[in-house]
Amino acid sequence: MFATITKTTLLVLALLLALLGPAARPARAQALPRPVINKLIKERTKQAYAADAQIQKTKKVLAKLPPGNPVTLNVQTILAQQQGVLASIQAQINLLTQLLAAEDRADLLNDLIQNTKKQINGAKNQQIKSALQAILSGLQTDLANTQALINILQSQIVLI
Repeated sequence: MFATITKTTLLVLALLLALLGPAARPARAQALPRPVINKLIKERTKQAYAADAQIQKTKKVLAKLPPGNPVTLNVQTILAQQQGVLASIQAQINLLTQLLAAEDRADLLNDLIQNTKKQINGAKNQQIKSALQAILSGLQTDLANTQALINILQSQIVLI
């Protein structure tokens, strides 16, 4: 029984580490389209459920083993590795979710910028124009910061 779980666990760990490990390439060049982000979230969620299921199986085996036994120590090590893999997957899901929120914010800011420009062009009063230009400047700064955040998040997302 232990050999089967160990073999299965090692295969799952190898697969997940191959998908999420340092050899995986981060997304950097362009903004990831929303459908790609949603697909990655679904894939990572499936991976998280699979990793959690494997953790539960390993915990059941561990509960049956006597404390201090060398086999018990091996199973504890495997469990810790599985939990590390799950934490990595959850971190990727969190980054992808943050990326979606940042892209939504960028879209909203862009719309506000366009509306503010229209209001500036239609304003007759110079004081109103000046106030709108100040607002526009703030919106543009906020958009630049949001785009920088998007770039940072994308650089940390691991593609399969």
